[in-house]
Amino acid sequence: MSGMFGSDGVVGGSFNNDVLEAQPTDDASKLKLVDEIKSRAKGCISSGNLPEAIRLYTKAAELTEHTPPACAIIYANRSMLHSKMNHFAVAMDDAIVAVEKDPSYIKGYYRKATASQGLGDFAAAKNALLAGLALKPDDKET
Repeated sequence: MSGMFGSDGVVGGSFNNDVLEAQPTDDASKLKLVDEIKSRAKGCISSGNLPEAIRLYTKAAELTEHTPPACAIIYANRSMLHSKMNHFAVAMDDAIVAVEKDPSYIKGYYRKATASQGLGDFAAAKNALLAGLALKPDDKET
């Protein structure tokens, strides 16, 4: 699927420039591109290239800006990556946006808790976890 968005070669320093520079105009093309971006981001995560995964999720966030549930997932994923890189303040910013975009997406609350813990704010971490648990007390996903 990677060939459908352009050259598979390394251009300008990133193997993913084809998707990062793509400008789809219709919703179907946007969804297809977001799926490709998510797939590539997972590959970057697997190979330990977290900065590139963040770049990919940033593009996906732009594409899903007007579809809150999809956007919430993208921001929560990017929050996770920032936490893994010990960028907890940025992780918190993304987690907050994830919850704002979809207040029912409990993983957003989990990401807020993770970022809060990284920032040393254990009371905020507890509050975020309790807020998520209040939505789905029996959820095992997060």
